[in-house]
Amino acid sequence: MDELQRLLLELRRFTKARDWERYHDPKNLAMAVASEAGELCDVLRWVDNSEADRFARDPKHRARIAEEAADVGLLLLMLCDRAGIDLLQAMRAKLGRNREKYPAEAWRGKAWEGQALGTPPGATARAPRVAAGTVRPATGEPGLAGVDACPGGWVVARADAGLREVTFERVERLDELFREAAQGRVSVALDLPIGLPESGPRACDAAARKRLGTPRASSVFSPPCRAALHADDFAAAGAANRKACGRGLTRQIFELFPRLRQVDALITPALQQRVREAHPELTFAVLAGGGGLQFPKATAAGRKERLALLRPLLGPLDLLAPRRELGREAVRPDDLLDAAACLVTAHRIRHGRALVLPEGKPERDARGLRMEIAA
Repeated sequence: MDELQRLLLELRRFTKARDWERYHDPKNLAMAVASEAGELCDVLRWVDNSEADRFARDPKHRARIAEEAADVGLLLLMLCDRAGIDLLQAMRAKLGRNREKYPAEAWRGKAWEGQALGTPPGATARAPRVAAGTVRPATGEPGLAGVDACPGGWVVARADAGLREVTFERVERLDELFREAAQGRVSVALDLPIGLPESGPRACDAAARKRLGTPRASSVFSPPCRAALHADDFAAAGAANRKACGRGLTRQIFELFPRLRQVDALITPALQQRVREAHPELTFAVLAGGGGLQFPKATAAGRKERLALLRPLLGPLDLLAPRRELGREAVRPDDLLDAAACLVTAHRIRHGRALVLPEGKPERDARGLRMEIAA
């Protein structure tokens, strides 16, 4: 048995002892690899290229690089094991294909195809394509996104780092957006609880209600305890939540369970650097400089009140056109407003201006996720 096989057996025992196999499907493991690769990039992100070798060999930095690289390696090994891939064999095969694809005589000292093919100096390069619905440029500072649940899935408000050219899109799942975040291409603020308690309420929810005051405090709902999340029906979920947390569930919260499960399956403690829980009403309160707003968001007066707060940051927002394009039955006006508010929150987080509740060290759930709300 070689060293890699022994390490794999250790990994299997480690995972089984903690009953983590349920979380380690290929999709989650691939997301985790991308997330940890982002952590590795963060170590060297702002190091000048000419200093990178010296920086990486410095013992005080090398230890952290080793730790992040180990996370990537372990997760990659687990992914290959789950998919039935012999990692060593796959790497050898890939190296062989690369030898054929990049012959040394043509590629020696060359970093891209134009060099290898002898493209004349000064030739105009073709501009990179930008995916439809994405306003972030292919280079430069990562983009921003605000997300809210809607009847048709999720509505995502996107903009570049300067909050210019706000666009809306609707997606059924958040896998691709979370993948972008894991790759460091976007910062996300999401109007849905991240981190679920084992028992009792979350301190961040209580702090948000106190900040909002009556009557907007009622917009902050208590998420289910983790024990209830995978219950099959409303009665079973209510019983599980009552046993764990001492309270039942409303039908409205139970209807959010599929969204909560989706986010809980995608998020990791490391990914919380890029994907943060937000609450639109709290953001509007911060923008207004006080407590909760006067009018409910579902009313014409409430929409007018909130659009006026967003205007200095996002410019005039037309909610009719994106709703018509995304589907009137799939997206409500207040869904678009909330996604836009979360977009502003993502911008405030990026620039270190966000209010984060509760104050001080946040609670963490059983998965190590921070239970906090940003605005």
